[in-house]
Amino acid sequence: MEETSKEDKIKSEILKAALLIFQQYGLTKTTMEDIARAAGKGKSTLYYYYKSKDEVFKEVVIEQMQELFNLVREKVNECESSTDKLKMFISTTFNEMRNKMVLYKTVTMDISKNFSIIFDLRKLFLTEERNDLQRIIELGVRNGEFKSMTKKEASILSYIIISATRSLELDLFLDNMINDTELKLGSMMDLLINGLKK
Repeated sequence: MEETSKEDKIKSEILKAALLIFQQYGLTKTTMEDIARAAGKGKSTLYYYYKSKDEVFKEVVIEQMQELFNLVREKVNECESSTDKLKMFISTTFNEMRNKMVLYKTVTMDISKNFSIIFDLRKLFLTEERNDLQRIIELGVRNGEFKSMTKKEASILSYIIISATRSLELDLFLDNMINDTELKLGSMMDLLINGLKK
């Protein structure tokens, strides 16, 4: 048990250092040596835990995405109505993704040449994200805020909402069209809420 705790601590130190290095140099220019130096570890220690910088990067993104989902759930739970929960889910997810893109400008510029890395990683969370969104929609149906629909229809709708939101994130990611994208997000949410209401 103690050894696992020690290993978790070392991995956490590596990921924190890696995040800073990726922010500073981007994915392409960062080396395993840079990460090891920033973490205050030897390269052999780094290679004991991770086979490559891509694997380190993947773990960094997974950790960041889990933080995002935890924040979204926290904000959603603060809302009373299903309508507010749905708006909070969409807007918080979008805004946090935007903030991360702005904060990690070097990384996002670097990855925009190969944006599939981020979107492949986001696929890991698709089920989790869809389930959270589907629960909000089903709650709205049960409490009479939203039109009646089957579980399957709620599942399909949650997928459509996530797909539309990710399309807007892609605009941000590739074109950095922040103002235009915010307007599109607002319009999408208005149309969605109006369409769901009884």
